[in-house]
Amino acid sequence: MSAIELARLRALGAGPIADLVALERSAANVGRAPQRAGRQVVLARHAEAPSAADLEVFPTTLPDSALVALGLCVGLAWDDRDRHPYPGRPFTIDDVMAAARAMRINVAASRHIVGAVRHILSQAQILDIDDNDVLRLGPLTAGWADADLEAFRRNLDALPEPSQSLA
Repeated sequence: MSAIELARLRALGAGPIADLVALERSAANVGRAPQRAGRQVVLARHAEAPSAADLEVFPTTLPDSALVALGLCVGLAWDDRDRHPYPGRPFTIDDVMAAARAMRINVAASRHIVGAVRHILSQAQILDIDDNDVLRLGPLTAGWADADLEAFRRNLDALPEPSQSLA
């Protein structure tokens, strides 16, 4: 895989890959490991790669509304919390709104959460939304490392229970 193809995949976040073996070699050179996400592949952090903190890199953060939306969505989708959440259980915008109300988030603030779901999280491929407003965790979540998941597991009491509406 050429450096340009690898850079394109990193920029897109996820994409179809024909030659996974070639990608594994190229990705390992930059501290990444390919992770299947349905028909797409994402570049997860390689298990032996240094962390962002080790490299003194400060990743961008999401706005507060998007962080709350992310927590709600992960909680709704993550049905077996001992395993990786991707792809998780499907859920709806109505489930997100109900989970927000259960956390005593008012209607006005809930609109910002829905906006974050529809725009920030879906454009970042953290969530997939179909034409019927059914949501699933997006391909980028397939690349989450155990350390990422531990942050969620430490705060399970703050996450909503998995959605039962589409089960």
